Amino acid sequence: MQTTARRRKPSNENDKRILKTKASIREALFRIIETKSIDKVTVTEIVNEACINRSTFYFYYEDINDMMKQIQDEIYEKFYEEMIIPDTELSSPEQFRRYVRRFLQFCKDNKEICRFVTNNGCNNDLFTKIRREVEKVIPNSMTVYAETDSRYYLTTFAVSGILYSILEWFYNGMKIEPEDMADFLASVYVFGSLKTKVTPRMSFRRNKDRGCDETK
Repeated sequence: MQTTARRRKPSNENDKRILKTKASIREALFRIIETKSIDKVTVTEIVNEACINRSTFYFYYEDINDMMKQIQDEIYEKFYEEMIIPDTELSSPEQFRRYVRRFLQFCKDNKEICRFVTNNGCNNDLFTKIRREVEKVIPNSMTVYAETDSRYYLTTFAVSGILYSILEWFYNGMKIEPEDMADFLASVYVFGSLKTKVTPRMSFRRNKDRGCDETK
């Protein structure tokens, strides 16, 4: 039975040597999950791939679950820094298109991170947090329509469609340029909304809690 050592918190987590070692461990994990699912990865595989000893691994992490949580937190922090501008309002369809383009470019520039997110399953906390951030930047139909109106679920449909289309785009090797893919996804949402007579009552305004405010 495998025993787990108690992790000692590094005295200075911003020390370059610490950051380099943790990056080496993270990159080793990313290489491993190219060929197998995350739930099959072992500490032994990670330390061998990273060329470190077990004591080094346990200095930074209590176990694989702790490592996964820390990596998810680091990825979300990177995503938030590059993709989220607090209190920013998307006041037009064009701004929405630009946001989707930035999202796709982020995926293309951070392939290892995206592979980790997708290989870790779409029901994990990281994916959920990213989904919530995406929901904040587009009009939220749930703030516009009553629960008895089928259009109440438009935003749920749109966000799911956009995110899973991006996943398929990623799985297929990102053969379409981010700009072209973003234009398509944004247009489907914007003009699809027009066809369902939603746009006149919805605005591209960010809401900290649940999407957007209803247009006055």
